[in-house]
Amino acid sequence: MKKIHYDVGQVDVEIDHSHMNKLRILHMSMHLWKRNNGQVSMDSQRGRLYEADLHLVEELVERGTETMLESDTEFLGTSEFLTKEEMLDMNILFKTYGGKRKVKYEIK
Repeated sequence: MKKIHYDVGQVDVEIDHSHMNKLRILHMSMHLWKRNNGQVSMDSQRGRLYEADLHLVEELVERGTETMLESDTEFLGTSEFLTKEEMLDMNILFKTYGGKRKVKYEIK
């Protein structure tokens, strides 16, 4: 299985290609962006857009969690729960909030 690497706050994070893991990377990147851009007032237009984007990502994480409820022996549902349009939107958000993918692949 190929793994992909992301640079989140100068930390190398290795994940598989599941939608849930990619959403977690986006969520971490957004929180890091907010911390690094603390001068952006959350009352401003940019701040309100960030809050709306964060709310959307958190809703998708919640949907993914419900989709992949864990039993004692297996995951139920699928790790590929986002639509193509949602994935494209998440890619845009990832770039907007400074996400960085490392060009490093490993085959395991």
